[in-house]
Amino acid sequence: MSALNLDRLEKLDVSPEEFDHAAHVEMAWLYLRAAPPETAEARFVATLRRITRHFGMPQRYHETITRAFWLLIAERYRRDPDAPWPTFAGMYPELFDRRLLHGYYSRERLGSDEARRHFLLPEPREPGDHSESVGGP
Repeated sequence: MSALNLDRLEKLDVSPEEFDHAAHVEMAWLYLRAAPPETAEARFVATLRRITRHFGMPQRYHETITRAFWLLIAERYRRDPDAPWPTFAGMYPELFDRRLLHGYYSRERLGSDEARRHFLLPEPREPGDHSESVGGP
């Protein structure tokens, strides 16, 4: 069982070292287990913003990356909402790949100030076109 839980997250009882991409994925899963999706998403985003401010890195929060990963995690969660965390994590290893958004966004679009401040939908792309893929979140 993971050491992460909503109480620790909401009390900001996490360190930057332990709050890596995998912890973000687990945090989303924890919120999905605790509340209906709309409420869970709002709580997830609010807590993530608080955590980045607590770490002194509010500029690290990226709206499009956060919302796009949230949607991908929530979609997979709906497939098997009763799966315990280790099972869920094992079923969807792609969620732990920070490059997952490469197939959805160009470097320019995801790297824009607009994408950082506002959620942008993925742009239409040719199948298999990853020539302008972005770096990880």
